[in-house]
Amino acid sequence: MKKPVIVYITNIPVPYRYQLYQSFCSSNDFEGWILFDSLSYGETWATSMDDKVNYEIYGGQSLSGETGKTPLSLKLFRQLWRKSPTVIILSEFSPLLVLQTLLYMLVTRHRVNLISMTDENRAFFDRLSWKRARLLFRKLTLRFVDKCICCSESSREHIEALTQRMKGRTIVSYLTPESCYYEKPAAKELQPVQINLLTVCRLVELKRVDRLIQAAKILDESKDVPNWRLTIVGDGPEEPRLKEMVRRFGLEEKVLFQGRLVGEKVHQAYRDANIFLLTSDQEVWGVVVHEAMLNGLVPVVTKAVGSSELVLKGGGIVIDDSGEESAIVGAIASTLQSLLSNPEKMKRMQRECLKYAGNITIAQEVASYLSAVL
Repeated sequence: MKKPVIVYITNIPVPYRYQLYQSFCSSNDFEGWILFDSLSYGETWATSMDDKVNYEIYGGQSLSGETGKTPLSLKLFRQLWRKSPTVIILSEFSPLLVLQTLLYMLVTRHRVNLISMTDENRAFFDRLSWKRARLLFRKLTLRFVDKCICCSESSREHIEALTQRMKGRTIVSYLTPESCYYEKPAAKELQPVQINLLTVCRLVELKRVDRLIQAAKILDESKDVPNWRLTIVGDGPEEPRLKEMVRRFGLEEKVLFQGRLVGEKVHQAYRDANIFLLTSDQEVWGVVVHEAMLNGLVPVVTKAVGSSELVLKGGGIVIDDSGEESAIVGAIASTLQSLLSNPEKMKRMQRECLKYAGNITIAQEVASYLSAVL
């Protein structure tokens, strides 16, 4: 008997989903296919896929916007018609893809179950432009959705708040780091010479790395904290402005820009650090936070970061970002002063965060994902 076909539609392959791709495409219960817009948007993540992964490229033009790249392909309908899936998993990032999927469901002769997959939460949604139009389109799409796979509890709450019919139809499957991050890190001993602070992100405005530099200025002016250094890993259009801030504040010996690092180099950056910082204005998830926790770092993040729910449960620190900008920067600086001045507290928090992060496994989250499909 021929196995049913299930199609997963997304934009590009990302390393922290590789194990999911393999499990999805090697299931004994169905024939799994992944339709990507592209293998890369210029990142050095993927130029080819594992032989175990069944995939095709729907391709076409894409539009850059505040939520990233939005595919504008008109080829999806034809690929769905050829595959004839009975279940479609759709990342709802492109109205054109949603409309082509709904058209296929309308004209095909067999019933098709539609599963939505989203990392969107209310905090992120509220900061988007054209919010009313997006809300109407989201609610329209959810009328045809059987289940929704959410990447966080805050995402689940957002989806269930949009429409009553989604209550009890949502499943949480966290975005987990690559398997290499689950290797047991060496025990961290605080160096008496220097404590290392780290952020890993694209240097774009919404990541608000400028907050970290302003907090670093406050730390530098304080005489009551041990020696420290802030390392910034990443590149992007904000880099010249951020470097100018560092120069203007006289922090050249305290703040180090390392550019974009991948593979073993970024792993080493985590291993060398003690505290991880992510103070974005909006961040649907932030897998780098989980990566840092798996390396035994104490995470300090703003509430706008989606993975702040992991930080709260794991014993890290979440900064309230609902007030004035000066208050947010001040809270970051005072939090760092407290941690830097209390190495025993920092060690305890590192152990707690590492233990909690290690209990959220790739296998566990892949199983949650596949439970929505079967």
